[in-house]
Amino acid sequence: MDKVNEVDSGINVSGKLVNNLRFADDIDIIQEDCDMLFDQTERLRIAAAQTVISIVIALGLGLIIGHFGISKKTSDSSWKYDRLTKPADPKNYQTFIDSIQAANIETNLKDLTSRPHIAGLLEDLQSAQVIEERWKVDGLQVIKPKYNVLLSYPNDTELNRVSLKLSNGTITFQTSGTEKIYDSTQPKTVNPFLAYTPNGTVSSTKLFYANYGELEDLHKLASIVGNCSLNGSIIIMRYGRIFRGDKIMHAQYFGAVGAILYNDPANYAPLGTEPDQVYDQKWYMPSSGVQRGSAFTSNGDPLTPIYPSTGF
Repeated sequence: MDKVNEVDSGINVSGKLVNNLRFADDIDIIQEDCDMLFDQTERLRIAAAQTVISIVIALGLGLIIGHFGISKKTSDSSWKYDRLTKPADPKNYQTFIDSIQAANIETNLKDLTSRPHIAGLLEDLQSAQVIEERWKVDGLQVIKPKYNVLLSYPNDTELNRVSLKLSNGTITFQTSGTEKIYDSTQPKTVNPFLAYTPNGTVSSTKLFYANYGELEDLHKLASIVGNCSLNGSIIIMRYGRIFRGDKIMHAQYFGAVGAILYNDPANYAPLGTEPDQVYDQKWYMPSSGVQRGSAFTSNGDPLTPIYPSTGF
């Protein structure tokens, strides 16, 4: 039976070489022609020698001028280079370096990564408040401007899934739509989604693989299967090389109705995918790991391209 590939809501998507040389069958060269040719050759040889001498002299002068010119410039500006590359006050610099503790870096990193970082969520506000208090303790002035931004959030009740169905509707494979939880104390884990992708469910009997989803990948695929075959299809692409939003846009340009993006273990789990080869035994992404991020292809905030949404 035919298989239907389905993507649930939120995962989108001279010439001729001509020789101009011609040779006569018979060429008669008389002595006069030879003498004239010799004279011309001799004059050319002398002229060439003079040219070479002139070039050598010019290069020599250029090297001498360049040497003294560059040396003087470097000498005059060396103090500027030192100020840019060396501490202004070695004592204060060393005091700053000595105050850094690896244990603090570990603690801060664990704290800041224990909460979701999606703008507008309470957990993201809590992280901002933690940073604010620490900056104030250090004597820094903190300013918090207000932004009015169109944001995108996942649906916690309808997970993003990819399903493989038979023509009678029987599901033979389906992704879980969630990740494995390694720390039960985490307050909240955001389910996998790509921000600013439209909601919806798409189905197709045509499923293609397009490497990294670069334009040359899609052109290569189209040259193999034909442009018409890509219309109404779902295209699988792996993360990497280009922005995720561009991958989806390229697939849409070639007629796809859906896109599936995945983490290739060759890139994200180079040691292998066994439990002892990935997180939490190593720092590589486990098999249940899913990237999150924005698929927005413009610059700035969605409602105010290029400009910040501050009301000014």
